Amino acid sequence: MKEKISRLYSPCVIEIFIILFPIIEAITSIIKRNMTVSLSLGIIYKAVFVIYALLYLAFINKKSKKTLLIVLAIVVLFCIVNICVVKFSFKSISNISNLITLALSVLFFYAYINNGNELKINALVYCVLIYCVLIKVAEATGTQQATYRGDLTLGTKGWYYSGNELSAILSIFLPITIYYAASTLSFAGIATLILQIQTMLSIGTKTSLIVPIFVVIVYGTLSLINWLKNKSQLSKKILCILLVLIAYIVYILPNTASYKFFVVRIKENIQTTEPGINDNNDNQDLDDIIESNIDNFILNGRSDFLKAQKELYTNTTVLEKLFGTKYENRLGFDNNKQIKTIEIDMYDIAICFGMIGTVLFYFSVIYSILMYIYSFFKARSDEEGSVLFICLCVALAISCIAGHVLTSSTIVIFIAFLIGKLSELVREN
Repeated sequence: MKEKISRLYSPCVIEIFIILFPIIEAITSIIKRNMTVSLSLGIIYKAVFVIYALLYLAFINKKSKKTLLIVLAIVVLFCIVNICVVKFSFKSISNISNLITLALSVLFFYAYINNGNELKINALVYCVLIYCVLIKVAEATGTQQATYRGDLTLGTKGWYYSGNELSAILSIFLPITIYYAASTLSFAGIATLILQIQTMLSIGTKTSLIVPIFVVIVYGTLSLINWLKNKSQLSKKILCILLVLIAYIVYILPNTASYKFFVVRIKENIQTTEPGINDNNDNQDLDDIIESNIDNFILNGRSDFLKAQKELYTNTTVLEKLFGTKYENRLGFDNNKQIKTIEIDMYDIAICFGMIGTVLFYFSVIYSILMYIYSFFKARSDEEGSVLFICLCVALAISCIAGHVLTSSTIVIFIAFLIGKLSELVREN
């Protein structure tokens, strides 16, 4: 009996579970777009994973079992208090499911890897490949969906429902694909990297355009330090891959949807600063206009919504500030349904879960990043640790600027995988 249970928790089963996510998400998006269903395939699949993780922590895990279960109990207790404060509704259940999924996933991957099980980051490369192939198949068959405004020339998201979430996933995994291509120097690895860059730039979001630049700078810096410090040949290969990647991006960028949408957004914001475009400009300071345009460019026109929500938040009770704002003190609701959010995770989480909830959401990510930085200067660094560190930095940056990371139940499972792997490497160092 024990052998049968242990097979269910073999690394192969977990990696297959991770690899199937892109397919499940694509099917879920198609069903959601064409049918009205209250319970989607994606929700069921994630619920199965949550139960799977909980059973491991409760019955199979042997190391730090009580500590991990106490941490989980604290999260559950917070969720109960959150529901009581914001007033019970199906929306509140949906919100706390992301926090429970994140907590359970982080604890599961931490315990699983800490028990001597090895999970390969190659599974995430296969995820990237499946995402990209499915998007290209949608484009080839003419069944793709436009990312913005119904205009396919400004970006497409394949069959997937959220272009922002899709670009966040591919952006977070970009360092891993670069690492895989450099470490294997195989046709499959390099082809996957090229396909990923093409796909990211075809989505049309600011994230998929800016992140490659960020990754090249940070990953290049860390690899250069590692090469000079440890004479690592792999770091040398990564630097070569990054140089080729820069040249490739510069070559294809002017013809990509991300670049076209970026130009359109800049022109829209510049026009409002020109004389005669806006009647109110005569009474406004130019610096205020420019600042407003920058806010609108980053927040996609949600700057006024954010300011109004902040004013409501400042007038809430101490209990609401700590555990979450009541629905009557939130904007963007229509018939008890959330139709608009700020779309920056730290603000949306602070409103839904308060200060304590924000700490619970961000603690594991920030703690892992800080521990790696400490180990980087105190012990011998390695390339796999660097790539996981950059992935978490990208996830944190996107979460604080563009959103759709910690508020996505799919992405939090991927992030938990990265945290578990990075924690293992930090312990080894």
